[in-house]
Amino acid sequence: MRAPFRSTLSRTPRSTDNSGSIAVGPMRRCASVILGALLAACGSHHETISETAPDASAASARSTLSRDAMLDPQACQGCHPSHYDDWSRSMHAYASDDPVFLAMNQRGQRETNGQLGSFCVKCHAPMAVQDGQTTDGLNLATLSPKYKGVTCFFCHSVASVDGTHNAALTLSGDLAMRGEYANPVPNAAHVGTYSALHDRDQLDSARACGACHDIVVADTNAFIERTSCEWSHSAFAAPVPNGGQTCVQCHMVESSGAIAQVPNAPLRKYHSHDFPGVDVALGPSLTDGGAEKVAVQQFLASSLQGGLCVTQAGGIRVILDPVFLGHDWPSGAAQDRRAWAEVIAYSGGDVIYQSGVVPDGTSAVAVQNDPDFWLLRDQMFDPQGNAVDMFWQAATSIGNEIPALATFDQLDPRFYNTHVVQTYPRNATLPQMPDRVTLRMRLQPVGVDVLENLVDSGDLDPSVARSMPTFDVSFLGADGGVGPALEWTPATAAASALRYVDEFDQTLASCVGTNGFNVGATKVRAPAAAEDNDCPSQGADGGATGEAASGESDRGGMQPDDDAGVGAPSSEAAAPSADAAPVCDPQYNPDSIQPGLTKVGSGGALTFRVVSADPAPPGLDYNTWVVKLTDSTGAPVTNATFPQIKTWMPLHGHPSSIVPTSASNGDGTYTIKLYLFMPGLWQITPTAQAGSTTDQVVFTFCVGG
Repeated sequence: MRAPFRSTLSRTPRSTDNSGSIAVGPMRRCASVILGALLAACGSHHETISETAPDASAASARSTLSRDAMLDPQACQGCHPSHYDDWSRSMHAYASDDPVFLAMNQRGQRETNGQLGSFCVKCHAPMAVQDGQTTDGLNLATLSPKYKGVTCFFCHSVASVDGTHNAALTLSGDLAMRGEYANPVPNAAHVGTYSALHDRDQLDSARACGACHDIVVADTNAFIERTSCEWSHSAFAAPVPNGGQTCVQCHMVESSGAIAQVPNAPLRKYHSHDFPGVDVALGPSLTDGGAEKVAVQQFLASSLQGGLCVTQAGGIRVILDPVFLGHDWPSGAAQDRRAWAEVIAYSGGDVIYQSGVVPDGTSAVAVQNDPDFWLLRDQMFDPQGNAVDMFWQAATSIGNEIPALATFDQLDPRFYNTHVVQTYPRNATLPQMPDRVTLRMRLQPVGVDVLENLVDSGDLDPSVARSMPTFDVSFLGADGGVGPALEWTPATAAASALRYVDEFDQTLASCVGTNGFNVGATKVRAPAAAEDNDCPSQGADGGATGEAASGESDRGGMQPDDDAGVGAPSSEAAAPSADAAPVCDPQYNPDSIQPGLTKVGSGGALTFRVVSADPAPPGLDYNTWVVKLTDSTGAPVTNATFPQIKTWMPLHGHPSSIVPTSASNGDGTYTIKLYLFMPGLWQITPTAQAGSTTDQVVFTFCVGG
C-alpha cells in the first residue's frame, strides 16, 4: 500500500487560549453526538424517562435547594456563571424554542392524529415530559422556562442508560448532581457525586449522549439518525488510552479553572457547555448576536482534510477525508442536512466547467442540469419506496455520507475507506485545460427545501427559512491558515509538489491540499447510495434486527456513483443495475489466472509470467500476484518499474476503487497487489518499464461467475 496519509498529520486537540476563545488547528475529531437538538425528532420506543430511588452512592449530605429550584438553570448560574453562559447560547438550551422543531412537531402531531405523542419532545424538553407538563410538546410556549430545553438538572441527574436510542435514560431521585470528579467539594446548594456517564475519559459518557442522538421511528423501525451508532463502530470507540475519543472530548472544549465561583474552589478540568456542532439558532430567538454561529463555523473548520487535483488528461479530482471525525460526514439529522461540493474551473477568467453551484438561500436539491452534482445526505422512503421528507413517514433510509475511520490499523483495508475521491466530469475530461480550479464544501444544517416544505404546510414562518445559513466548511491550508476553499493553479500545484498517478485516466495528477494531506494514499470512490450495514434498522425492543459491527459497511465507497439524488431503497440503491450481478462475456476469452500463465507484451519486448496468485482463481477483496519479467532473450528483468497498473471492468465501465501497488523482489519477480471489490469481468493491464523499454500486457478474468 501507499504510505498512509495520516502519518503526516498531527493530532493536536482543539484547545482554548487563556481568554477562552476557540483556537482552530488540525483538530483531533471524534463522534459529534452532541450536535444540538435541531430536528432531532427523539422519543417513542422507550417509556417515559424515569427516576430511580435515591442513589445510595451519593454523599449523605442533603441538598439545601429543593428539586423545584434545581430544575431552573438560573439556579445554577450563581455558582456556575461560565457554564450557564455557555449553555444559554447552546442548541441544548434552545431545543424546545427552535421554530423548526416546533413546526415539525406541530405538523407531525397533526398528520399522525396525535400518534407522534412525546416522540420529539422527550429529547427536546425532557423534564417537561418527566414531570407531566406536556405529552406532545404543543403547549411548550405556556410552560415555565425551567421545563424548556435540555437543562442542567436533566443531564446531571442521569443515573443509567437503558438503551441505544430514543432517550433510553433513567434519572436518579436523589438530587445529587453527577459529574466527573471523584472528590466533589461539599457545598450548600446540592450534593455532588462521581459518575462514569459524565466522565469525558470514560466510554460510558458517549452512551449518555448517544441515547438522544440515535433515533428510530416508532411505527416503522426506520433508523433515521445514527450518530452514536456511527461512533460506536468507528476506531474512536476504543478505550481512551488506546486512541479512543468520546463525544465530550470533541464537543466540550477543555481548559482549566474553578468549576464553581465559591471561596477556595480548586482548579479542575473545565469544559465549555455550548456543544458546537452543526445546528444554529434561527429566527427571533437568536439572542447571542450570532456568536454561536461563529463558533459553529470555527468548529467546522478542518473537519475535512482534502486535496484538489487536475490530471494531465484534463480531469478534476476532489479527494476528501474526515480524518479524526468519529462519525459519518455529515451526520446527525442527515436526512435534513445538505452537504455538497462546489467545483468551478476557469480558463483565462472564463468559466469552462462548474458543478454544485447553489446560490445562498436556495435549495440544493432543486439543482438541475448538473449530472456531476455531489450531494451528501440521507434520504427517507415510505413502505412503498416513495421518497418522503418528514421522519414520521419514513420506513427506510439510505445515504452516501463519507464514513468514519473504522480502524487505526494501517494494514487493514478499512483504514482507507474514508479517503474518498470524486471525479469531475464523471468518466470524462474537461473541454480544455483549466488555469484555475476552485473547490468549496458547502453545508446547510437543515436544507432549504425542508424548511420550504414546512412553510408550504403553514407550520413555519418564511422568515425562519430565509435565516438558514449556508456554511463553507473551511480547509486548513498548507501555510497553516484556514480558508473557505481550495484553489488549484499550475503555480500553486507546482509549489505544493503534491502528485500521484490517477487511477481513472492513468495520467499524472498535480494537486493542492490541506496541511500534510497525502493525495497519493490509497483511495476509494465516492460512496454511492446504500443502506448502512453497521447501523441497521432497530427492532421494537431496541435491539438491532440485522448484523451490526461486522466491520464492513456499504458506505465504504466501493460502488459507482449515485450522487445527485439518493435512489430508491432497492437492490439497485447500492449499485447501478449494470453492476447487479457477476457477468463474464465469452467474447473476452478470459485467462485462467494460475501459476505458469505466460503472456507476451503487446510490444513484444517483455514476457509476463505468473509465478503465484493468491487466491487462485482471483476472488473478491485483495489479490496478490507475483509476476516474473523476462526480456526477448529470456533473461530476467531486474530493474523494471510499473508506472501504471490499470484496473478496469469493461462491462461496467469503471476501475477498481483502490489503486494497485507493486514492489520489486530483486530477482526479476514483482509483487502486485490488487483490490477487486465486486464480481464480474476484470481486465488488469500492468505497464512495465525497464530503461528505455516499455511494454504491457492485459490479463482478462472473471470473479465470481
